[in-house]
Amino acid sequence: PSEIFSQTARYKAPAFQRYYVWGEKQWESLVEDLETVDRKTGQFLGAIVLKDLGKHSGPTSPTTYLLVDGQQRLTTICILLESLRKRFDQAEEEDQSREIARLLSAKALGGTAVPKIALNTLDGDEFGILASKEEIDSDEYENRNLADAFHTIRDWLSEMTVEDLAAFSFKLQNQTLVVRLDVNDAKDAFKLFET
Repeated sequence: PSEIFSQTARYKAPAFQRYYVWGEKQWESLVEDLETVDRKTGQFLGAIVLKDLGKHSGPTSPTTYLLVDGQQRLTTICILLESLRKRFDQAEEEDQSREIARLLSAKALGGTAVPKIALNTLDGDEFGILASKEEIDSDEYENRNLADAFHTIRDWLSEMTVEDLAAFSFKLQNQTLVVRLDVNDAKDAFKLFET
């Protein structure tokens, strides 16, 4: 999903979008897809529907897109990346950690870095807290699905060697495809969402 994670793009979940609800079945399916990536053909991870919000006031501001569809998938990919970043930090692999941190932020030339994905209020606040925590007790959070995703994915990555982490990170960044559907009109975005 390297195009999705371009430096200057930011994704904002609309106020009406549901909270993060993916559970173990969906995480496992996504991880299985990533583990079985074929080098030659890659792996399709799904699609996201975006509407350009026109919130780029110049070359120092990232372009903000309304994330009409694909919030669950994109959030899970961000959790995977954030967990990989933390794991590379623990393994003192600073270059790998910095590269992933760059993917997780949106920053235009000369601008200030902001998180790549802006979830609705509860999920946005808790995502930031969970990303910074060393230990996660899901009972402490309002959105247990979000906390469980961080906890489960971190546990899974903690069992990997640094070489396995690097291989997995490479697959995620270079051998997967997320189709990005950009629309100009809100009506078109919601038609695609419903379809």
